[in-house]
Amino acid sequence: RPDDQATTVAAWLSQLPGTRRADDVTIGIADESLVPTVTRQMADCQVTTRWVHEAALPDTLPWQLLEAVAQCLESLDSGEDDNQPETTVAYGPLAALWRHPDFETWLRAKTESDPVAVLDAFRSKHLVARLELKPQDPGDEDPRQRTPLPAAALEQTGSLLAALSAAPAPLTEWSEPITTLLATIYQDRTADRDERNGHVLLAASRHIHKAVTDLGEVPGNVAPKISAVEAIQLVLEMVSGETIAAVADPEAIEMVGWLELPLDDAAVLAVVGVNEGHVPSSSTSDLFLPDRLRQRLGILDNSRRIARDAYAVSALVASREHLLLIGGRQSDSQDPLQPSRLLLSTEGDGQPARVLDLLDVDLTRRSARLPGAFANGPADSAFLVPEPTATGLSRIGATAFSDFLDCPYRFFLRHVLRLRAIDDQNGELMAVTFGDLAHDALDEFGRSDLTDSTDVDAVREFLRSAAWKWVGIRHGRYRPEAVEVQVTQLTNRLNAVAEWQVRSVEAGWRIRHSEESIKAGQVVLDTPAGPLSILGRIDRIDHNESTGQWRVIDYKTSNKPPDSIHRKGRGKQKTWKSLQLPLYRRLAKDALGVDGDVQLGYLVLPASTSDTDFLEARWTEAELAQADEVVAEVAEKIVRGDYTQIAEKPPFFNDDLAGICQDKLPHLPRHEHWSRS
Repeated sequence: RPDDQATTVAAWLSQLPGTRRADDVTIGIADESLVPTVTRQMADCQVTTRWVHEAALPDTLPWQLLEAVAQCLESLDSGEDDNQPETTVAYGPLAALWRHPDFETWLRAKTESDPVAVLDAFRSKHLVARLELKPQDPGDEDPRQRTPLPAAALEQTGSLLAALSAAPAPLTEWSEPITTLLATIYQDRTADRDERNGHVLLAASRHIHKAVTDLGEVPGNVAPKISAVEAIQLVLEMVSGETIAAVADPEAIEMVGWLELPLDDAAVLAVVGVNEGHVPSSSTSDLFLPDRLRQRLGILDNSRRIARDAYAVSALVASREHLLLIGGRQSDSQDPLQPSRLLLSTEGDGQPARVLDLLDVDLTRRSARLPGAFANGPADSAFLVPEPTATGLSRIGATAFSDFLDCPYRFFLRHVLRLRAIDDQNGELMAVTFGDLAHDALDEFGRSDLTDSTDVDAVREFLRSAAWKWVGIRHGRYRPEAVEVQVTQLTNRLNAVAEWQVRSVEAGWRIRHSEESIKAGQVVLDTPAGPLSILGRIDRIDHNESTGQWRVIDYKTSNKPPDSIHRKGRGKQKTWKSLQLPLYRRLAKDALGVDGDVQLGYLVLPASTSDTDFLEARWTEAELAQADEVVAEVAEKIVRGDYTQIAEKPPFFNDDLAGICQDKLPHLPRHEHWSRS
């Protein structure tokens, strides 16, 4: 494979006798796709290499900046109707532009903030498809609308793109706006022409500047009328074929293409990619100049390519003190490769032995990567799971206890370090945001004048209106179409809830608390390690005026029974894996005075609306007392900061922490100070 070829070169060079300078050694590249692999391997060995082509223009930051700007301009909507008074931009192109390193640096300096982080958080929560470049004053919004909008960064972006979002104009008139854009982004940037990044930036800027200048010199009588996007695309097309030469480095080993190798005078040469299609290269078909016609015309054909490359191999063999030719068995995509036919060219009866050697499939001949100047690296992996710090907490949410039971170490990452993965690629509501809309609609109903109503149509209409109201608050008017479908599905579920609500009222139940927040200090657990304040928000608490019973309700979109979610195992061997409802019982009693006969359970809003019902958790007092013991044990560990155990089997929905915990590695290194459960 490509990495094996690079490793073999490193191992071979490390075994050569004597000491050599960089200009004594050359690495030949018959297949240019191997350049990055060889470069990485030699860098691991602390050996500098130099490939003649440092970068192609499409791989440079100025080129990519113009491409991102063009995509952003294409997505602009000027908002000429009454329903959309402001200019908006699609989220995807805007996010790509803001993530461009040079644009982000300029935007940070202009706004003195981290606009990308703010944008990611806003998108993750509100799932907007478009953003206004001059956002309106939000005014007095609901306190649940807390995620800030990157307003200053949006205004700066809009101002920068304003000159390029005008109507189509003659080609020559776009030269100045494009130049101004680049000058604005790079005006405070310094670059060292002798350093790799600076060299690439300056060279790319010169190529692009020349292309933009050429636009302005097109005679006016032939200059077409085009948009800024078309002008930028024309500039990018003009320079897309350009390459940037690497900076000269006398301490670097030169990597040289196959055709230039016979002219190279290094005494030591290793060549990678010596496979059919590269050595010799061949052209199997040509629409206008097939190989037979090429021969008749006396221009380069396959037979001359073979002769040329055979001469090159002979010259290399005759002129080098040390020569290594390597042909790969597989490409990076694991496609089989054929060795070059020239590797079979030998005198006498040596060809059978050469064939057998090339067909040898002994995988033990593969070498490991050789880090550190061709020396064997340390046997232990450098990828260690970071050790947790003993940072105790004084307050925690009730739902976080389940995270601790799943894995104390992941609890530490999530609730102490507050690590979160933000995904800005979702095109629809996730389970959490879908549930938020359901909670919003049900909370608004729980605080309305219809809580005691037995008019199912009125309750159904109220919940439907509340759902659509809250989707507008949370996700705005520029939301993905998939959200519209999901909210329609939500209203179907709420219709079933309306029917259940009427039956509940007829049975004597009345809503007493809706989305009741328990704040710090209201419920405090005393542990040997210190006090721990429990926070939480109980979805709903009902009271039956006829029987005096209480009902603590948690909304769920699945119809799994509470016991299967809270406990695992069978019979008397069941253990607690979630403590949410037992803790809600404690919060309701200590903070809200809910005591006596208290039912705990879920009000399910499943996809199958016929399943909508209250699922009661029928735990005995002894089982709830056992849950209280687990609560006390976990609370003490949280206050003490005991997060050393890490679960062997990752909990569900913890993929965002998999990289830190190294979940998918076959042999996870253990830290000497902490254990694994």
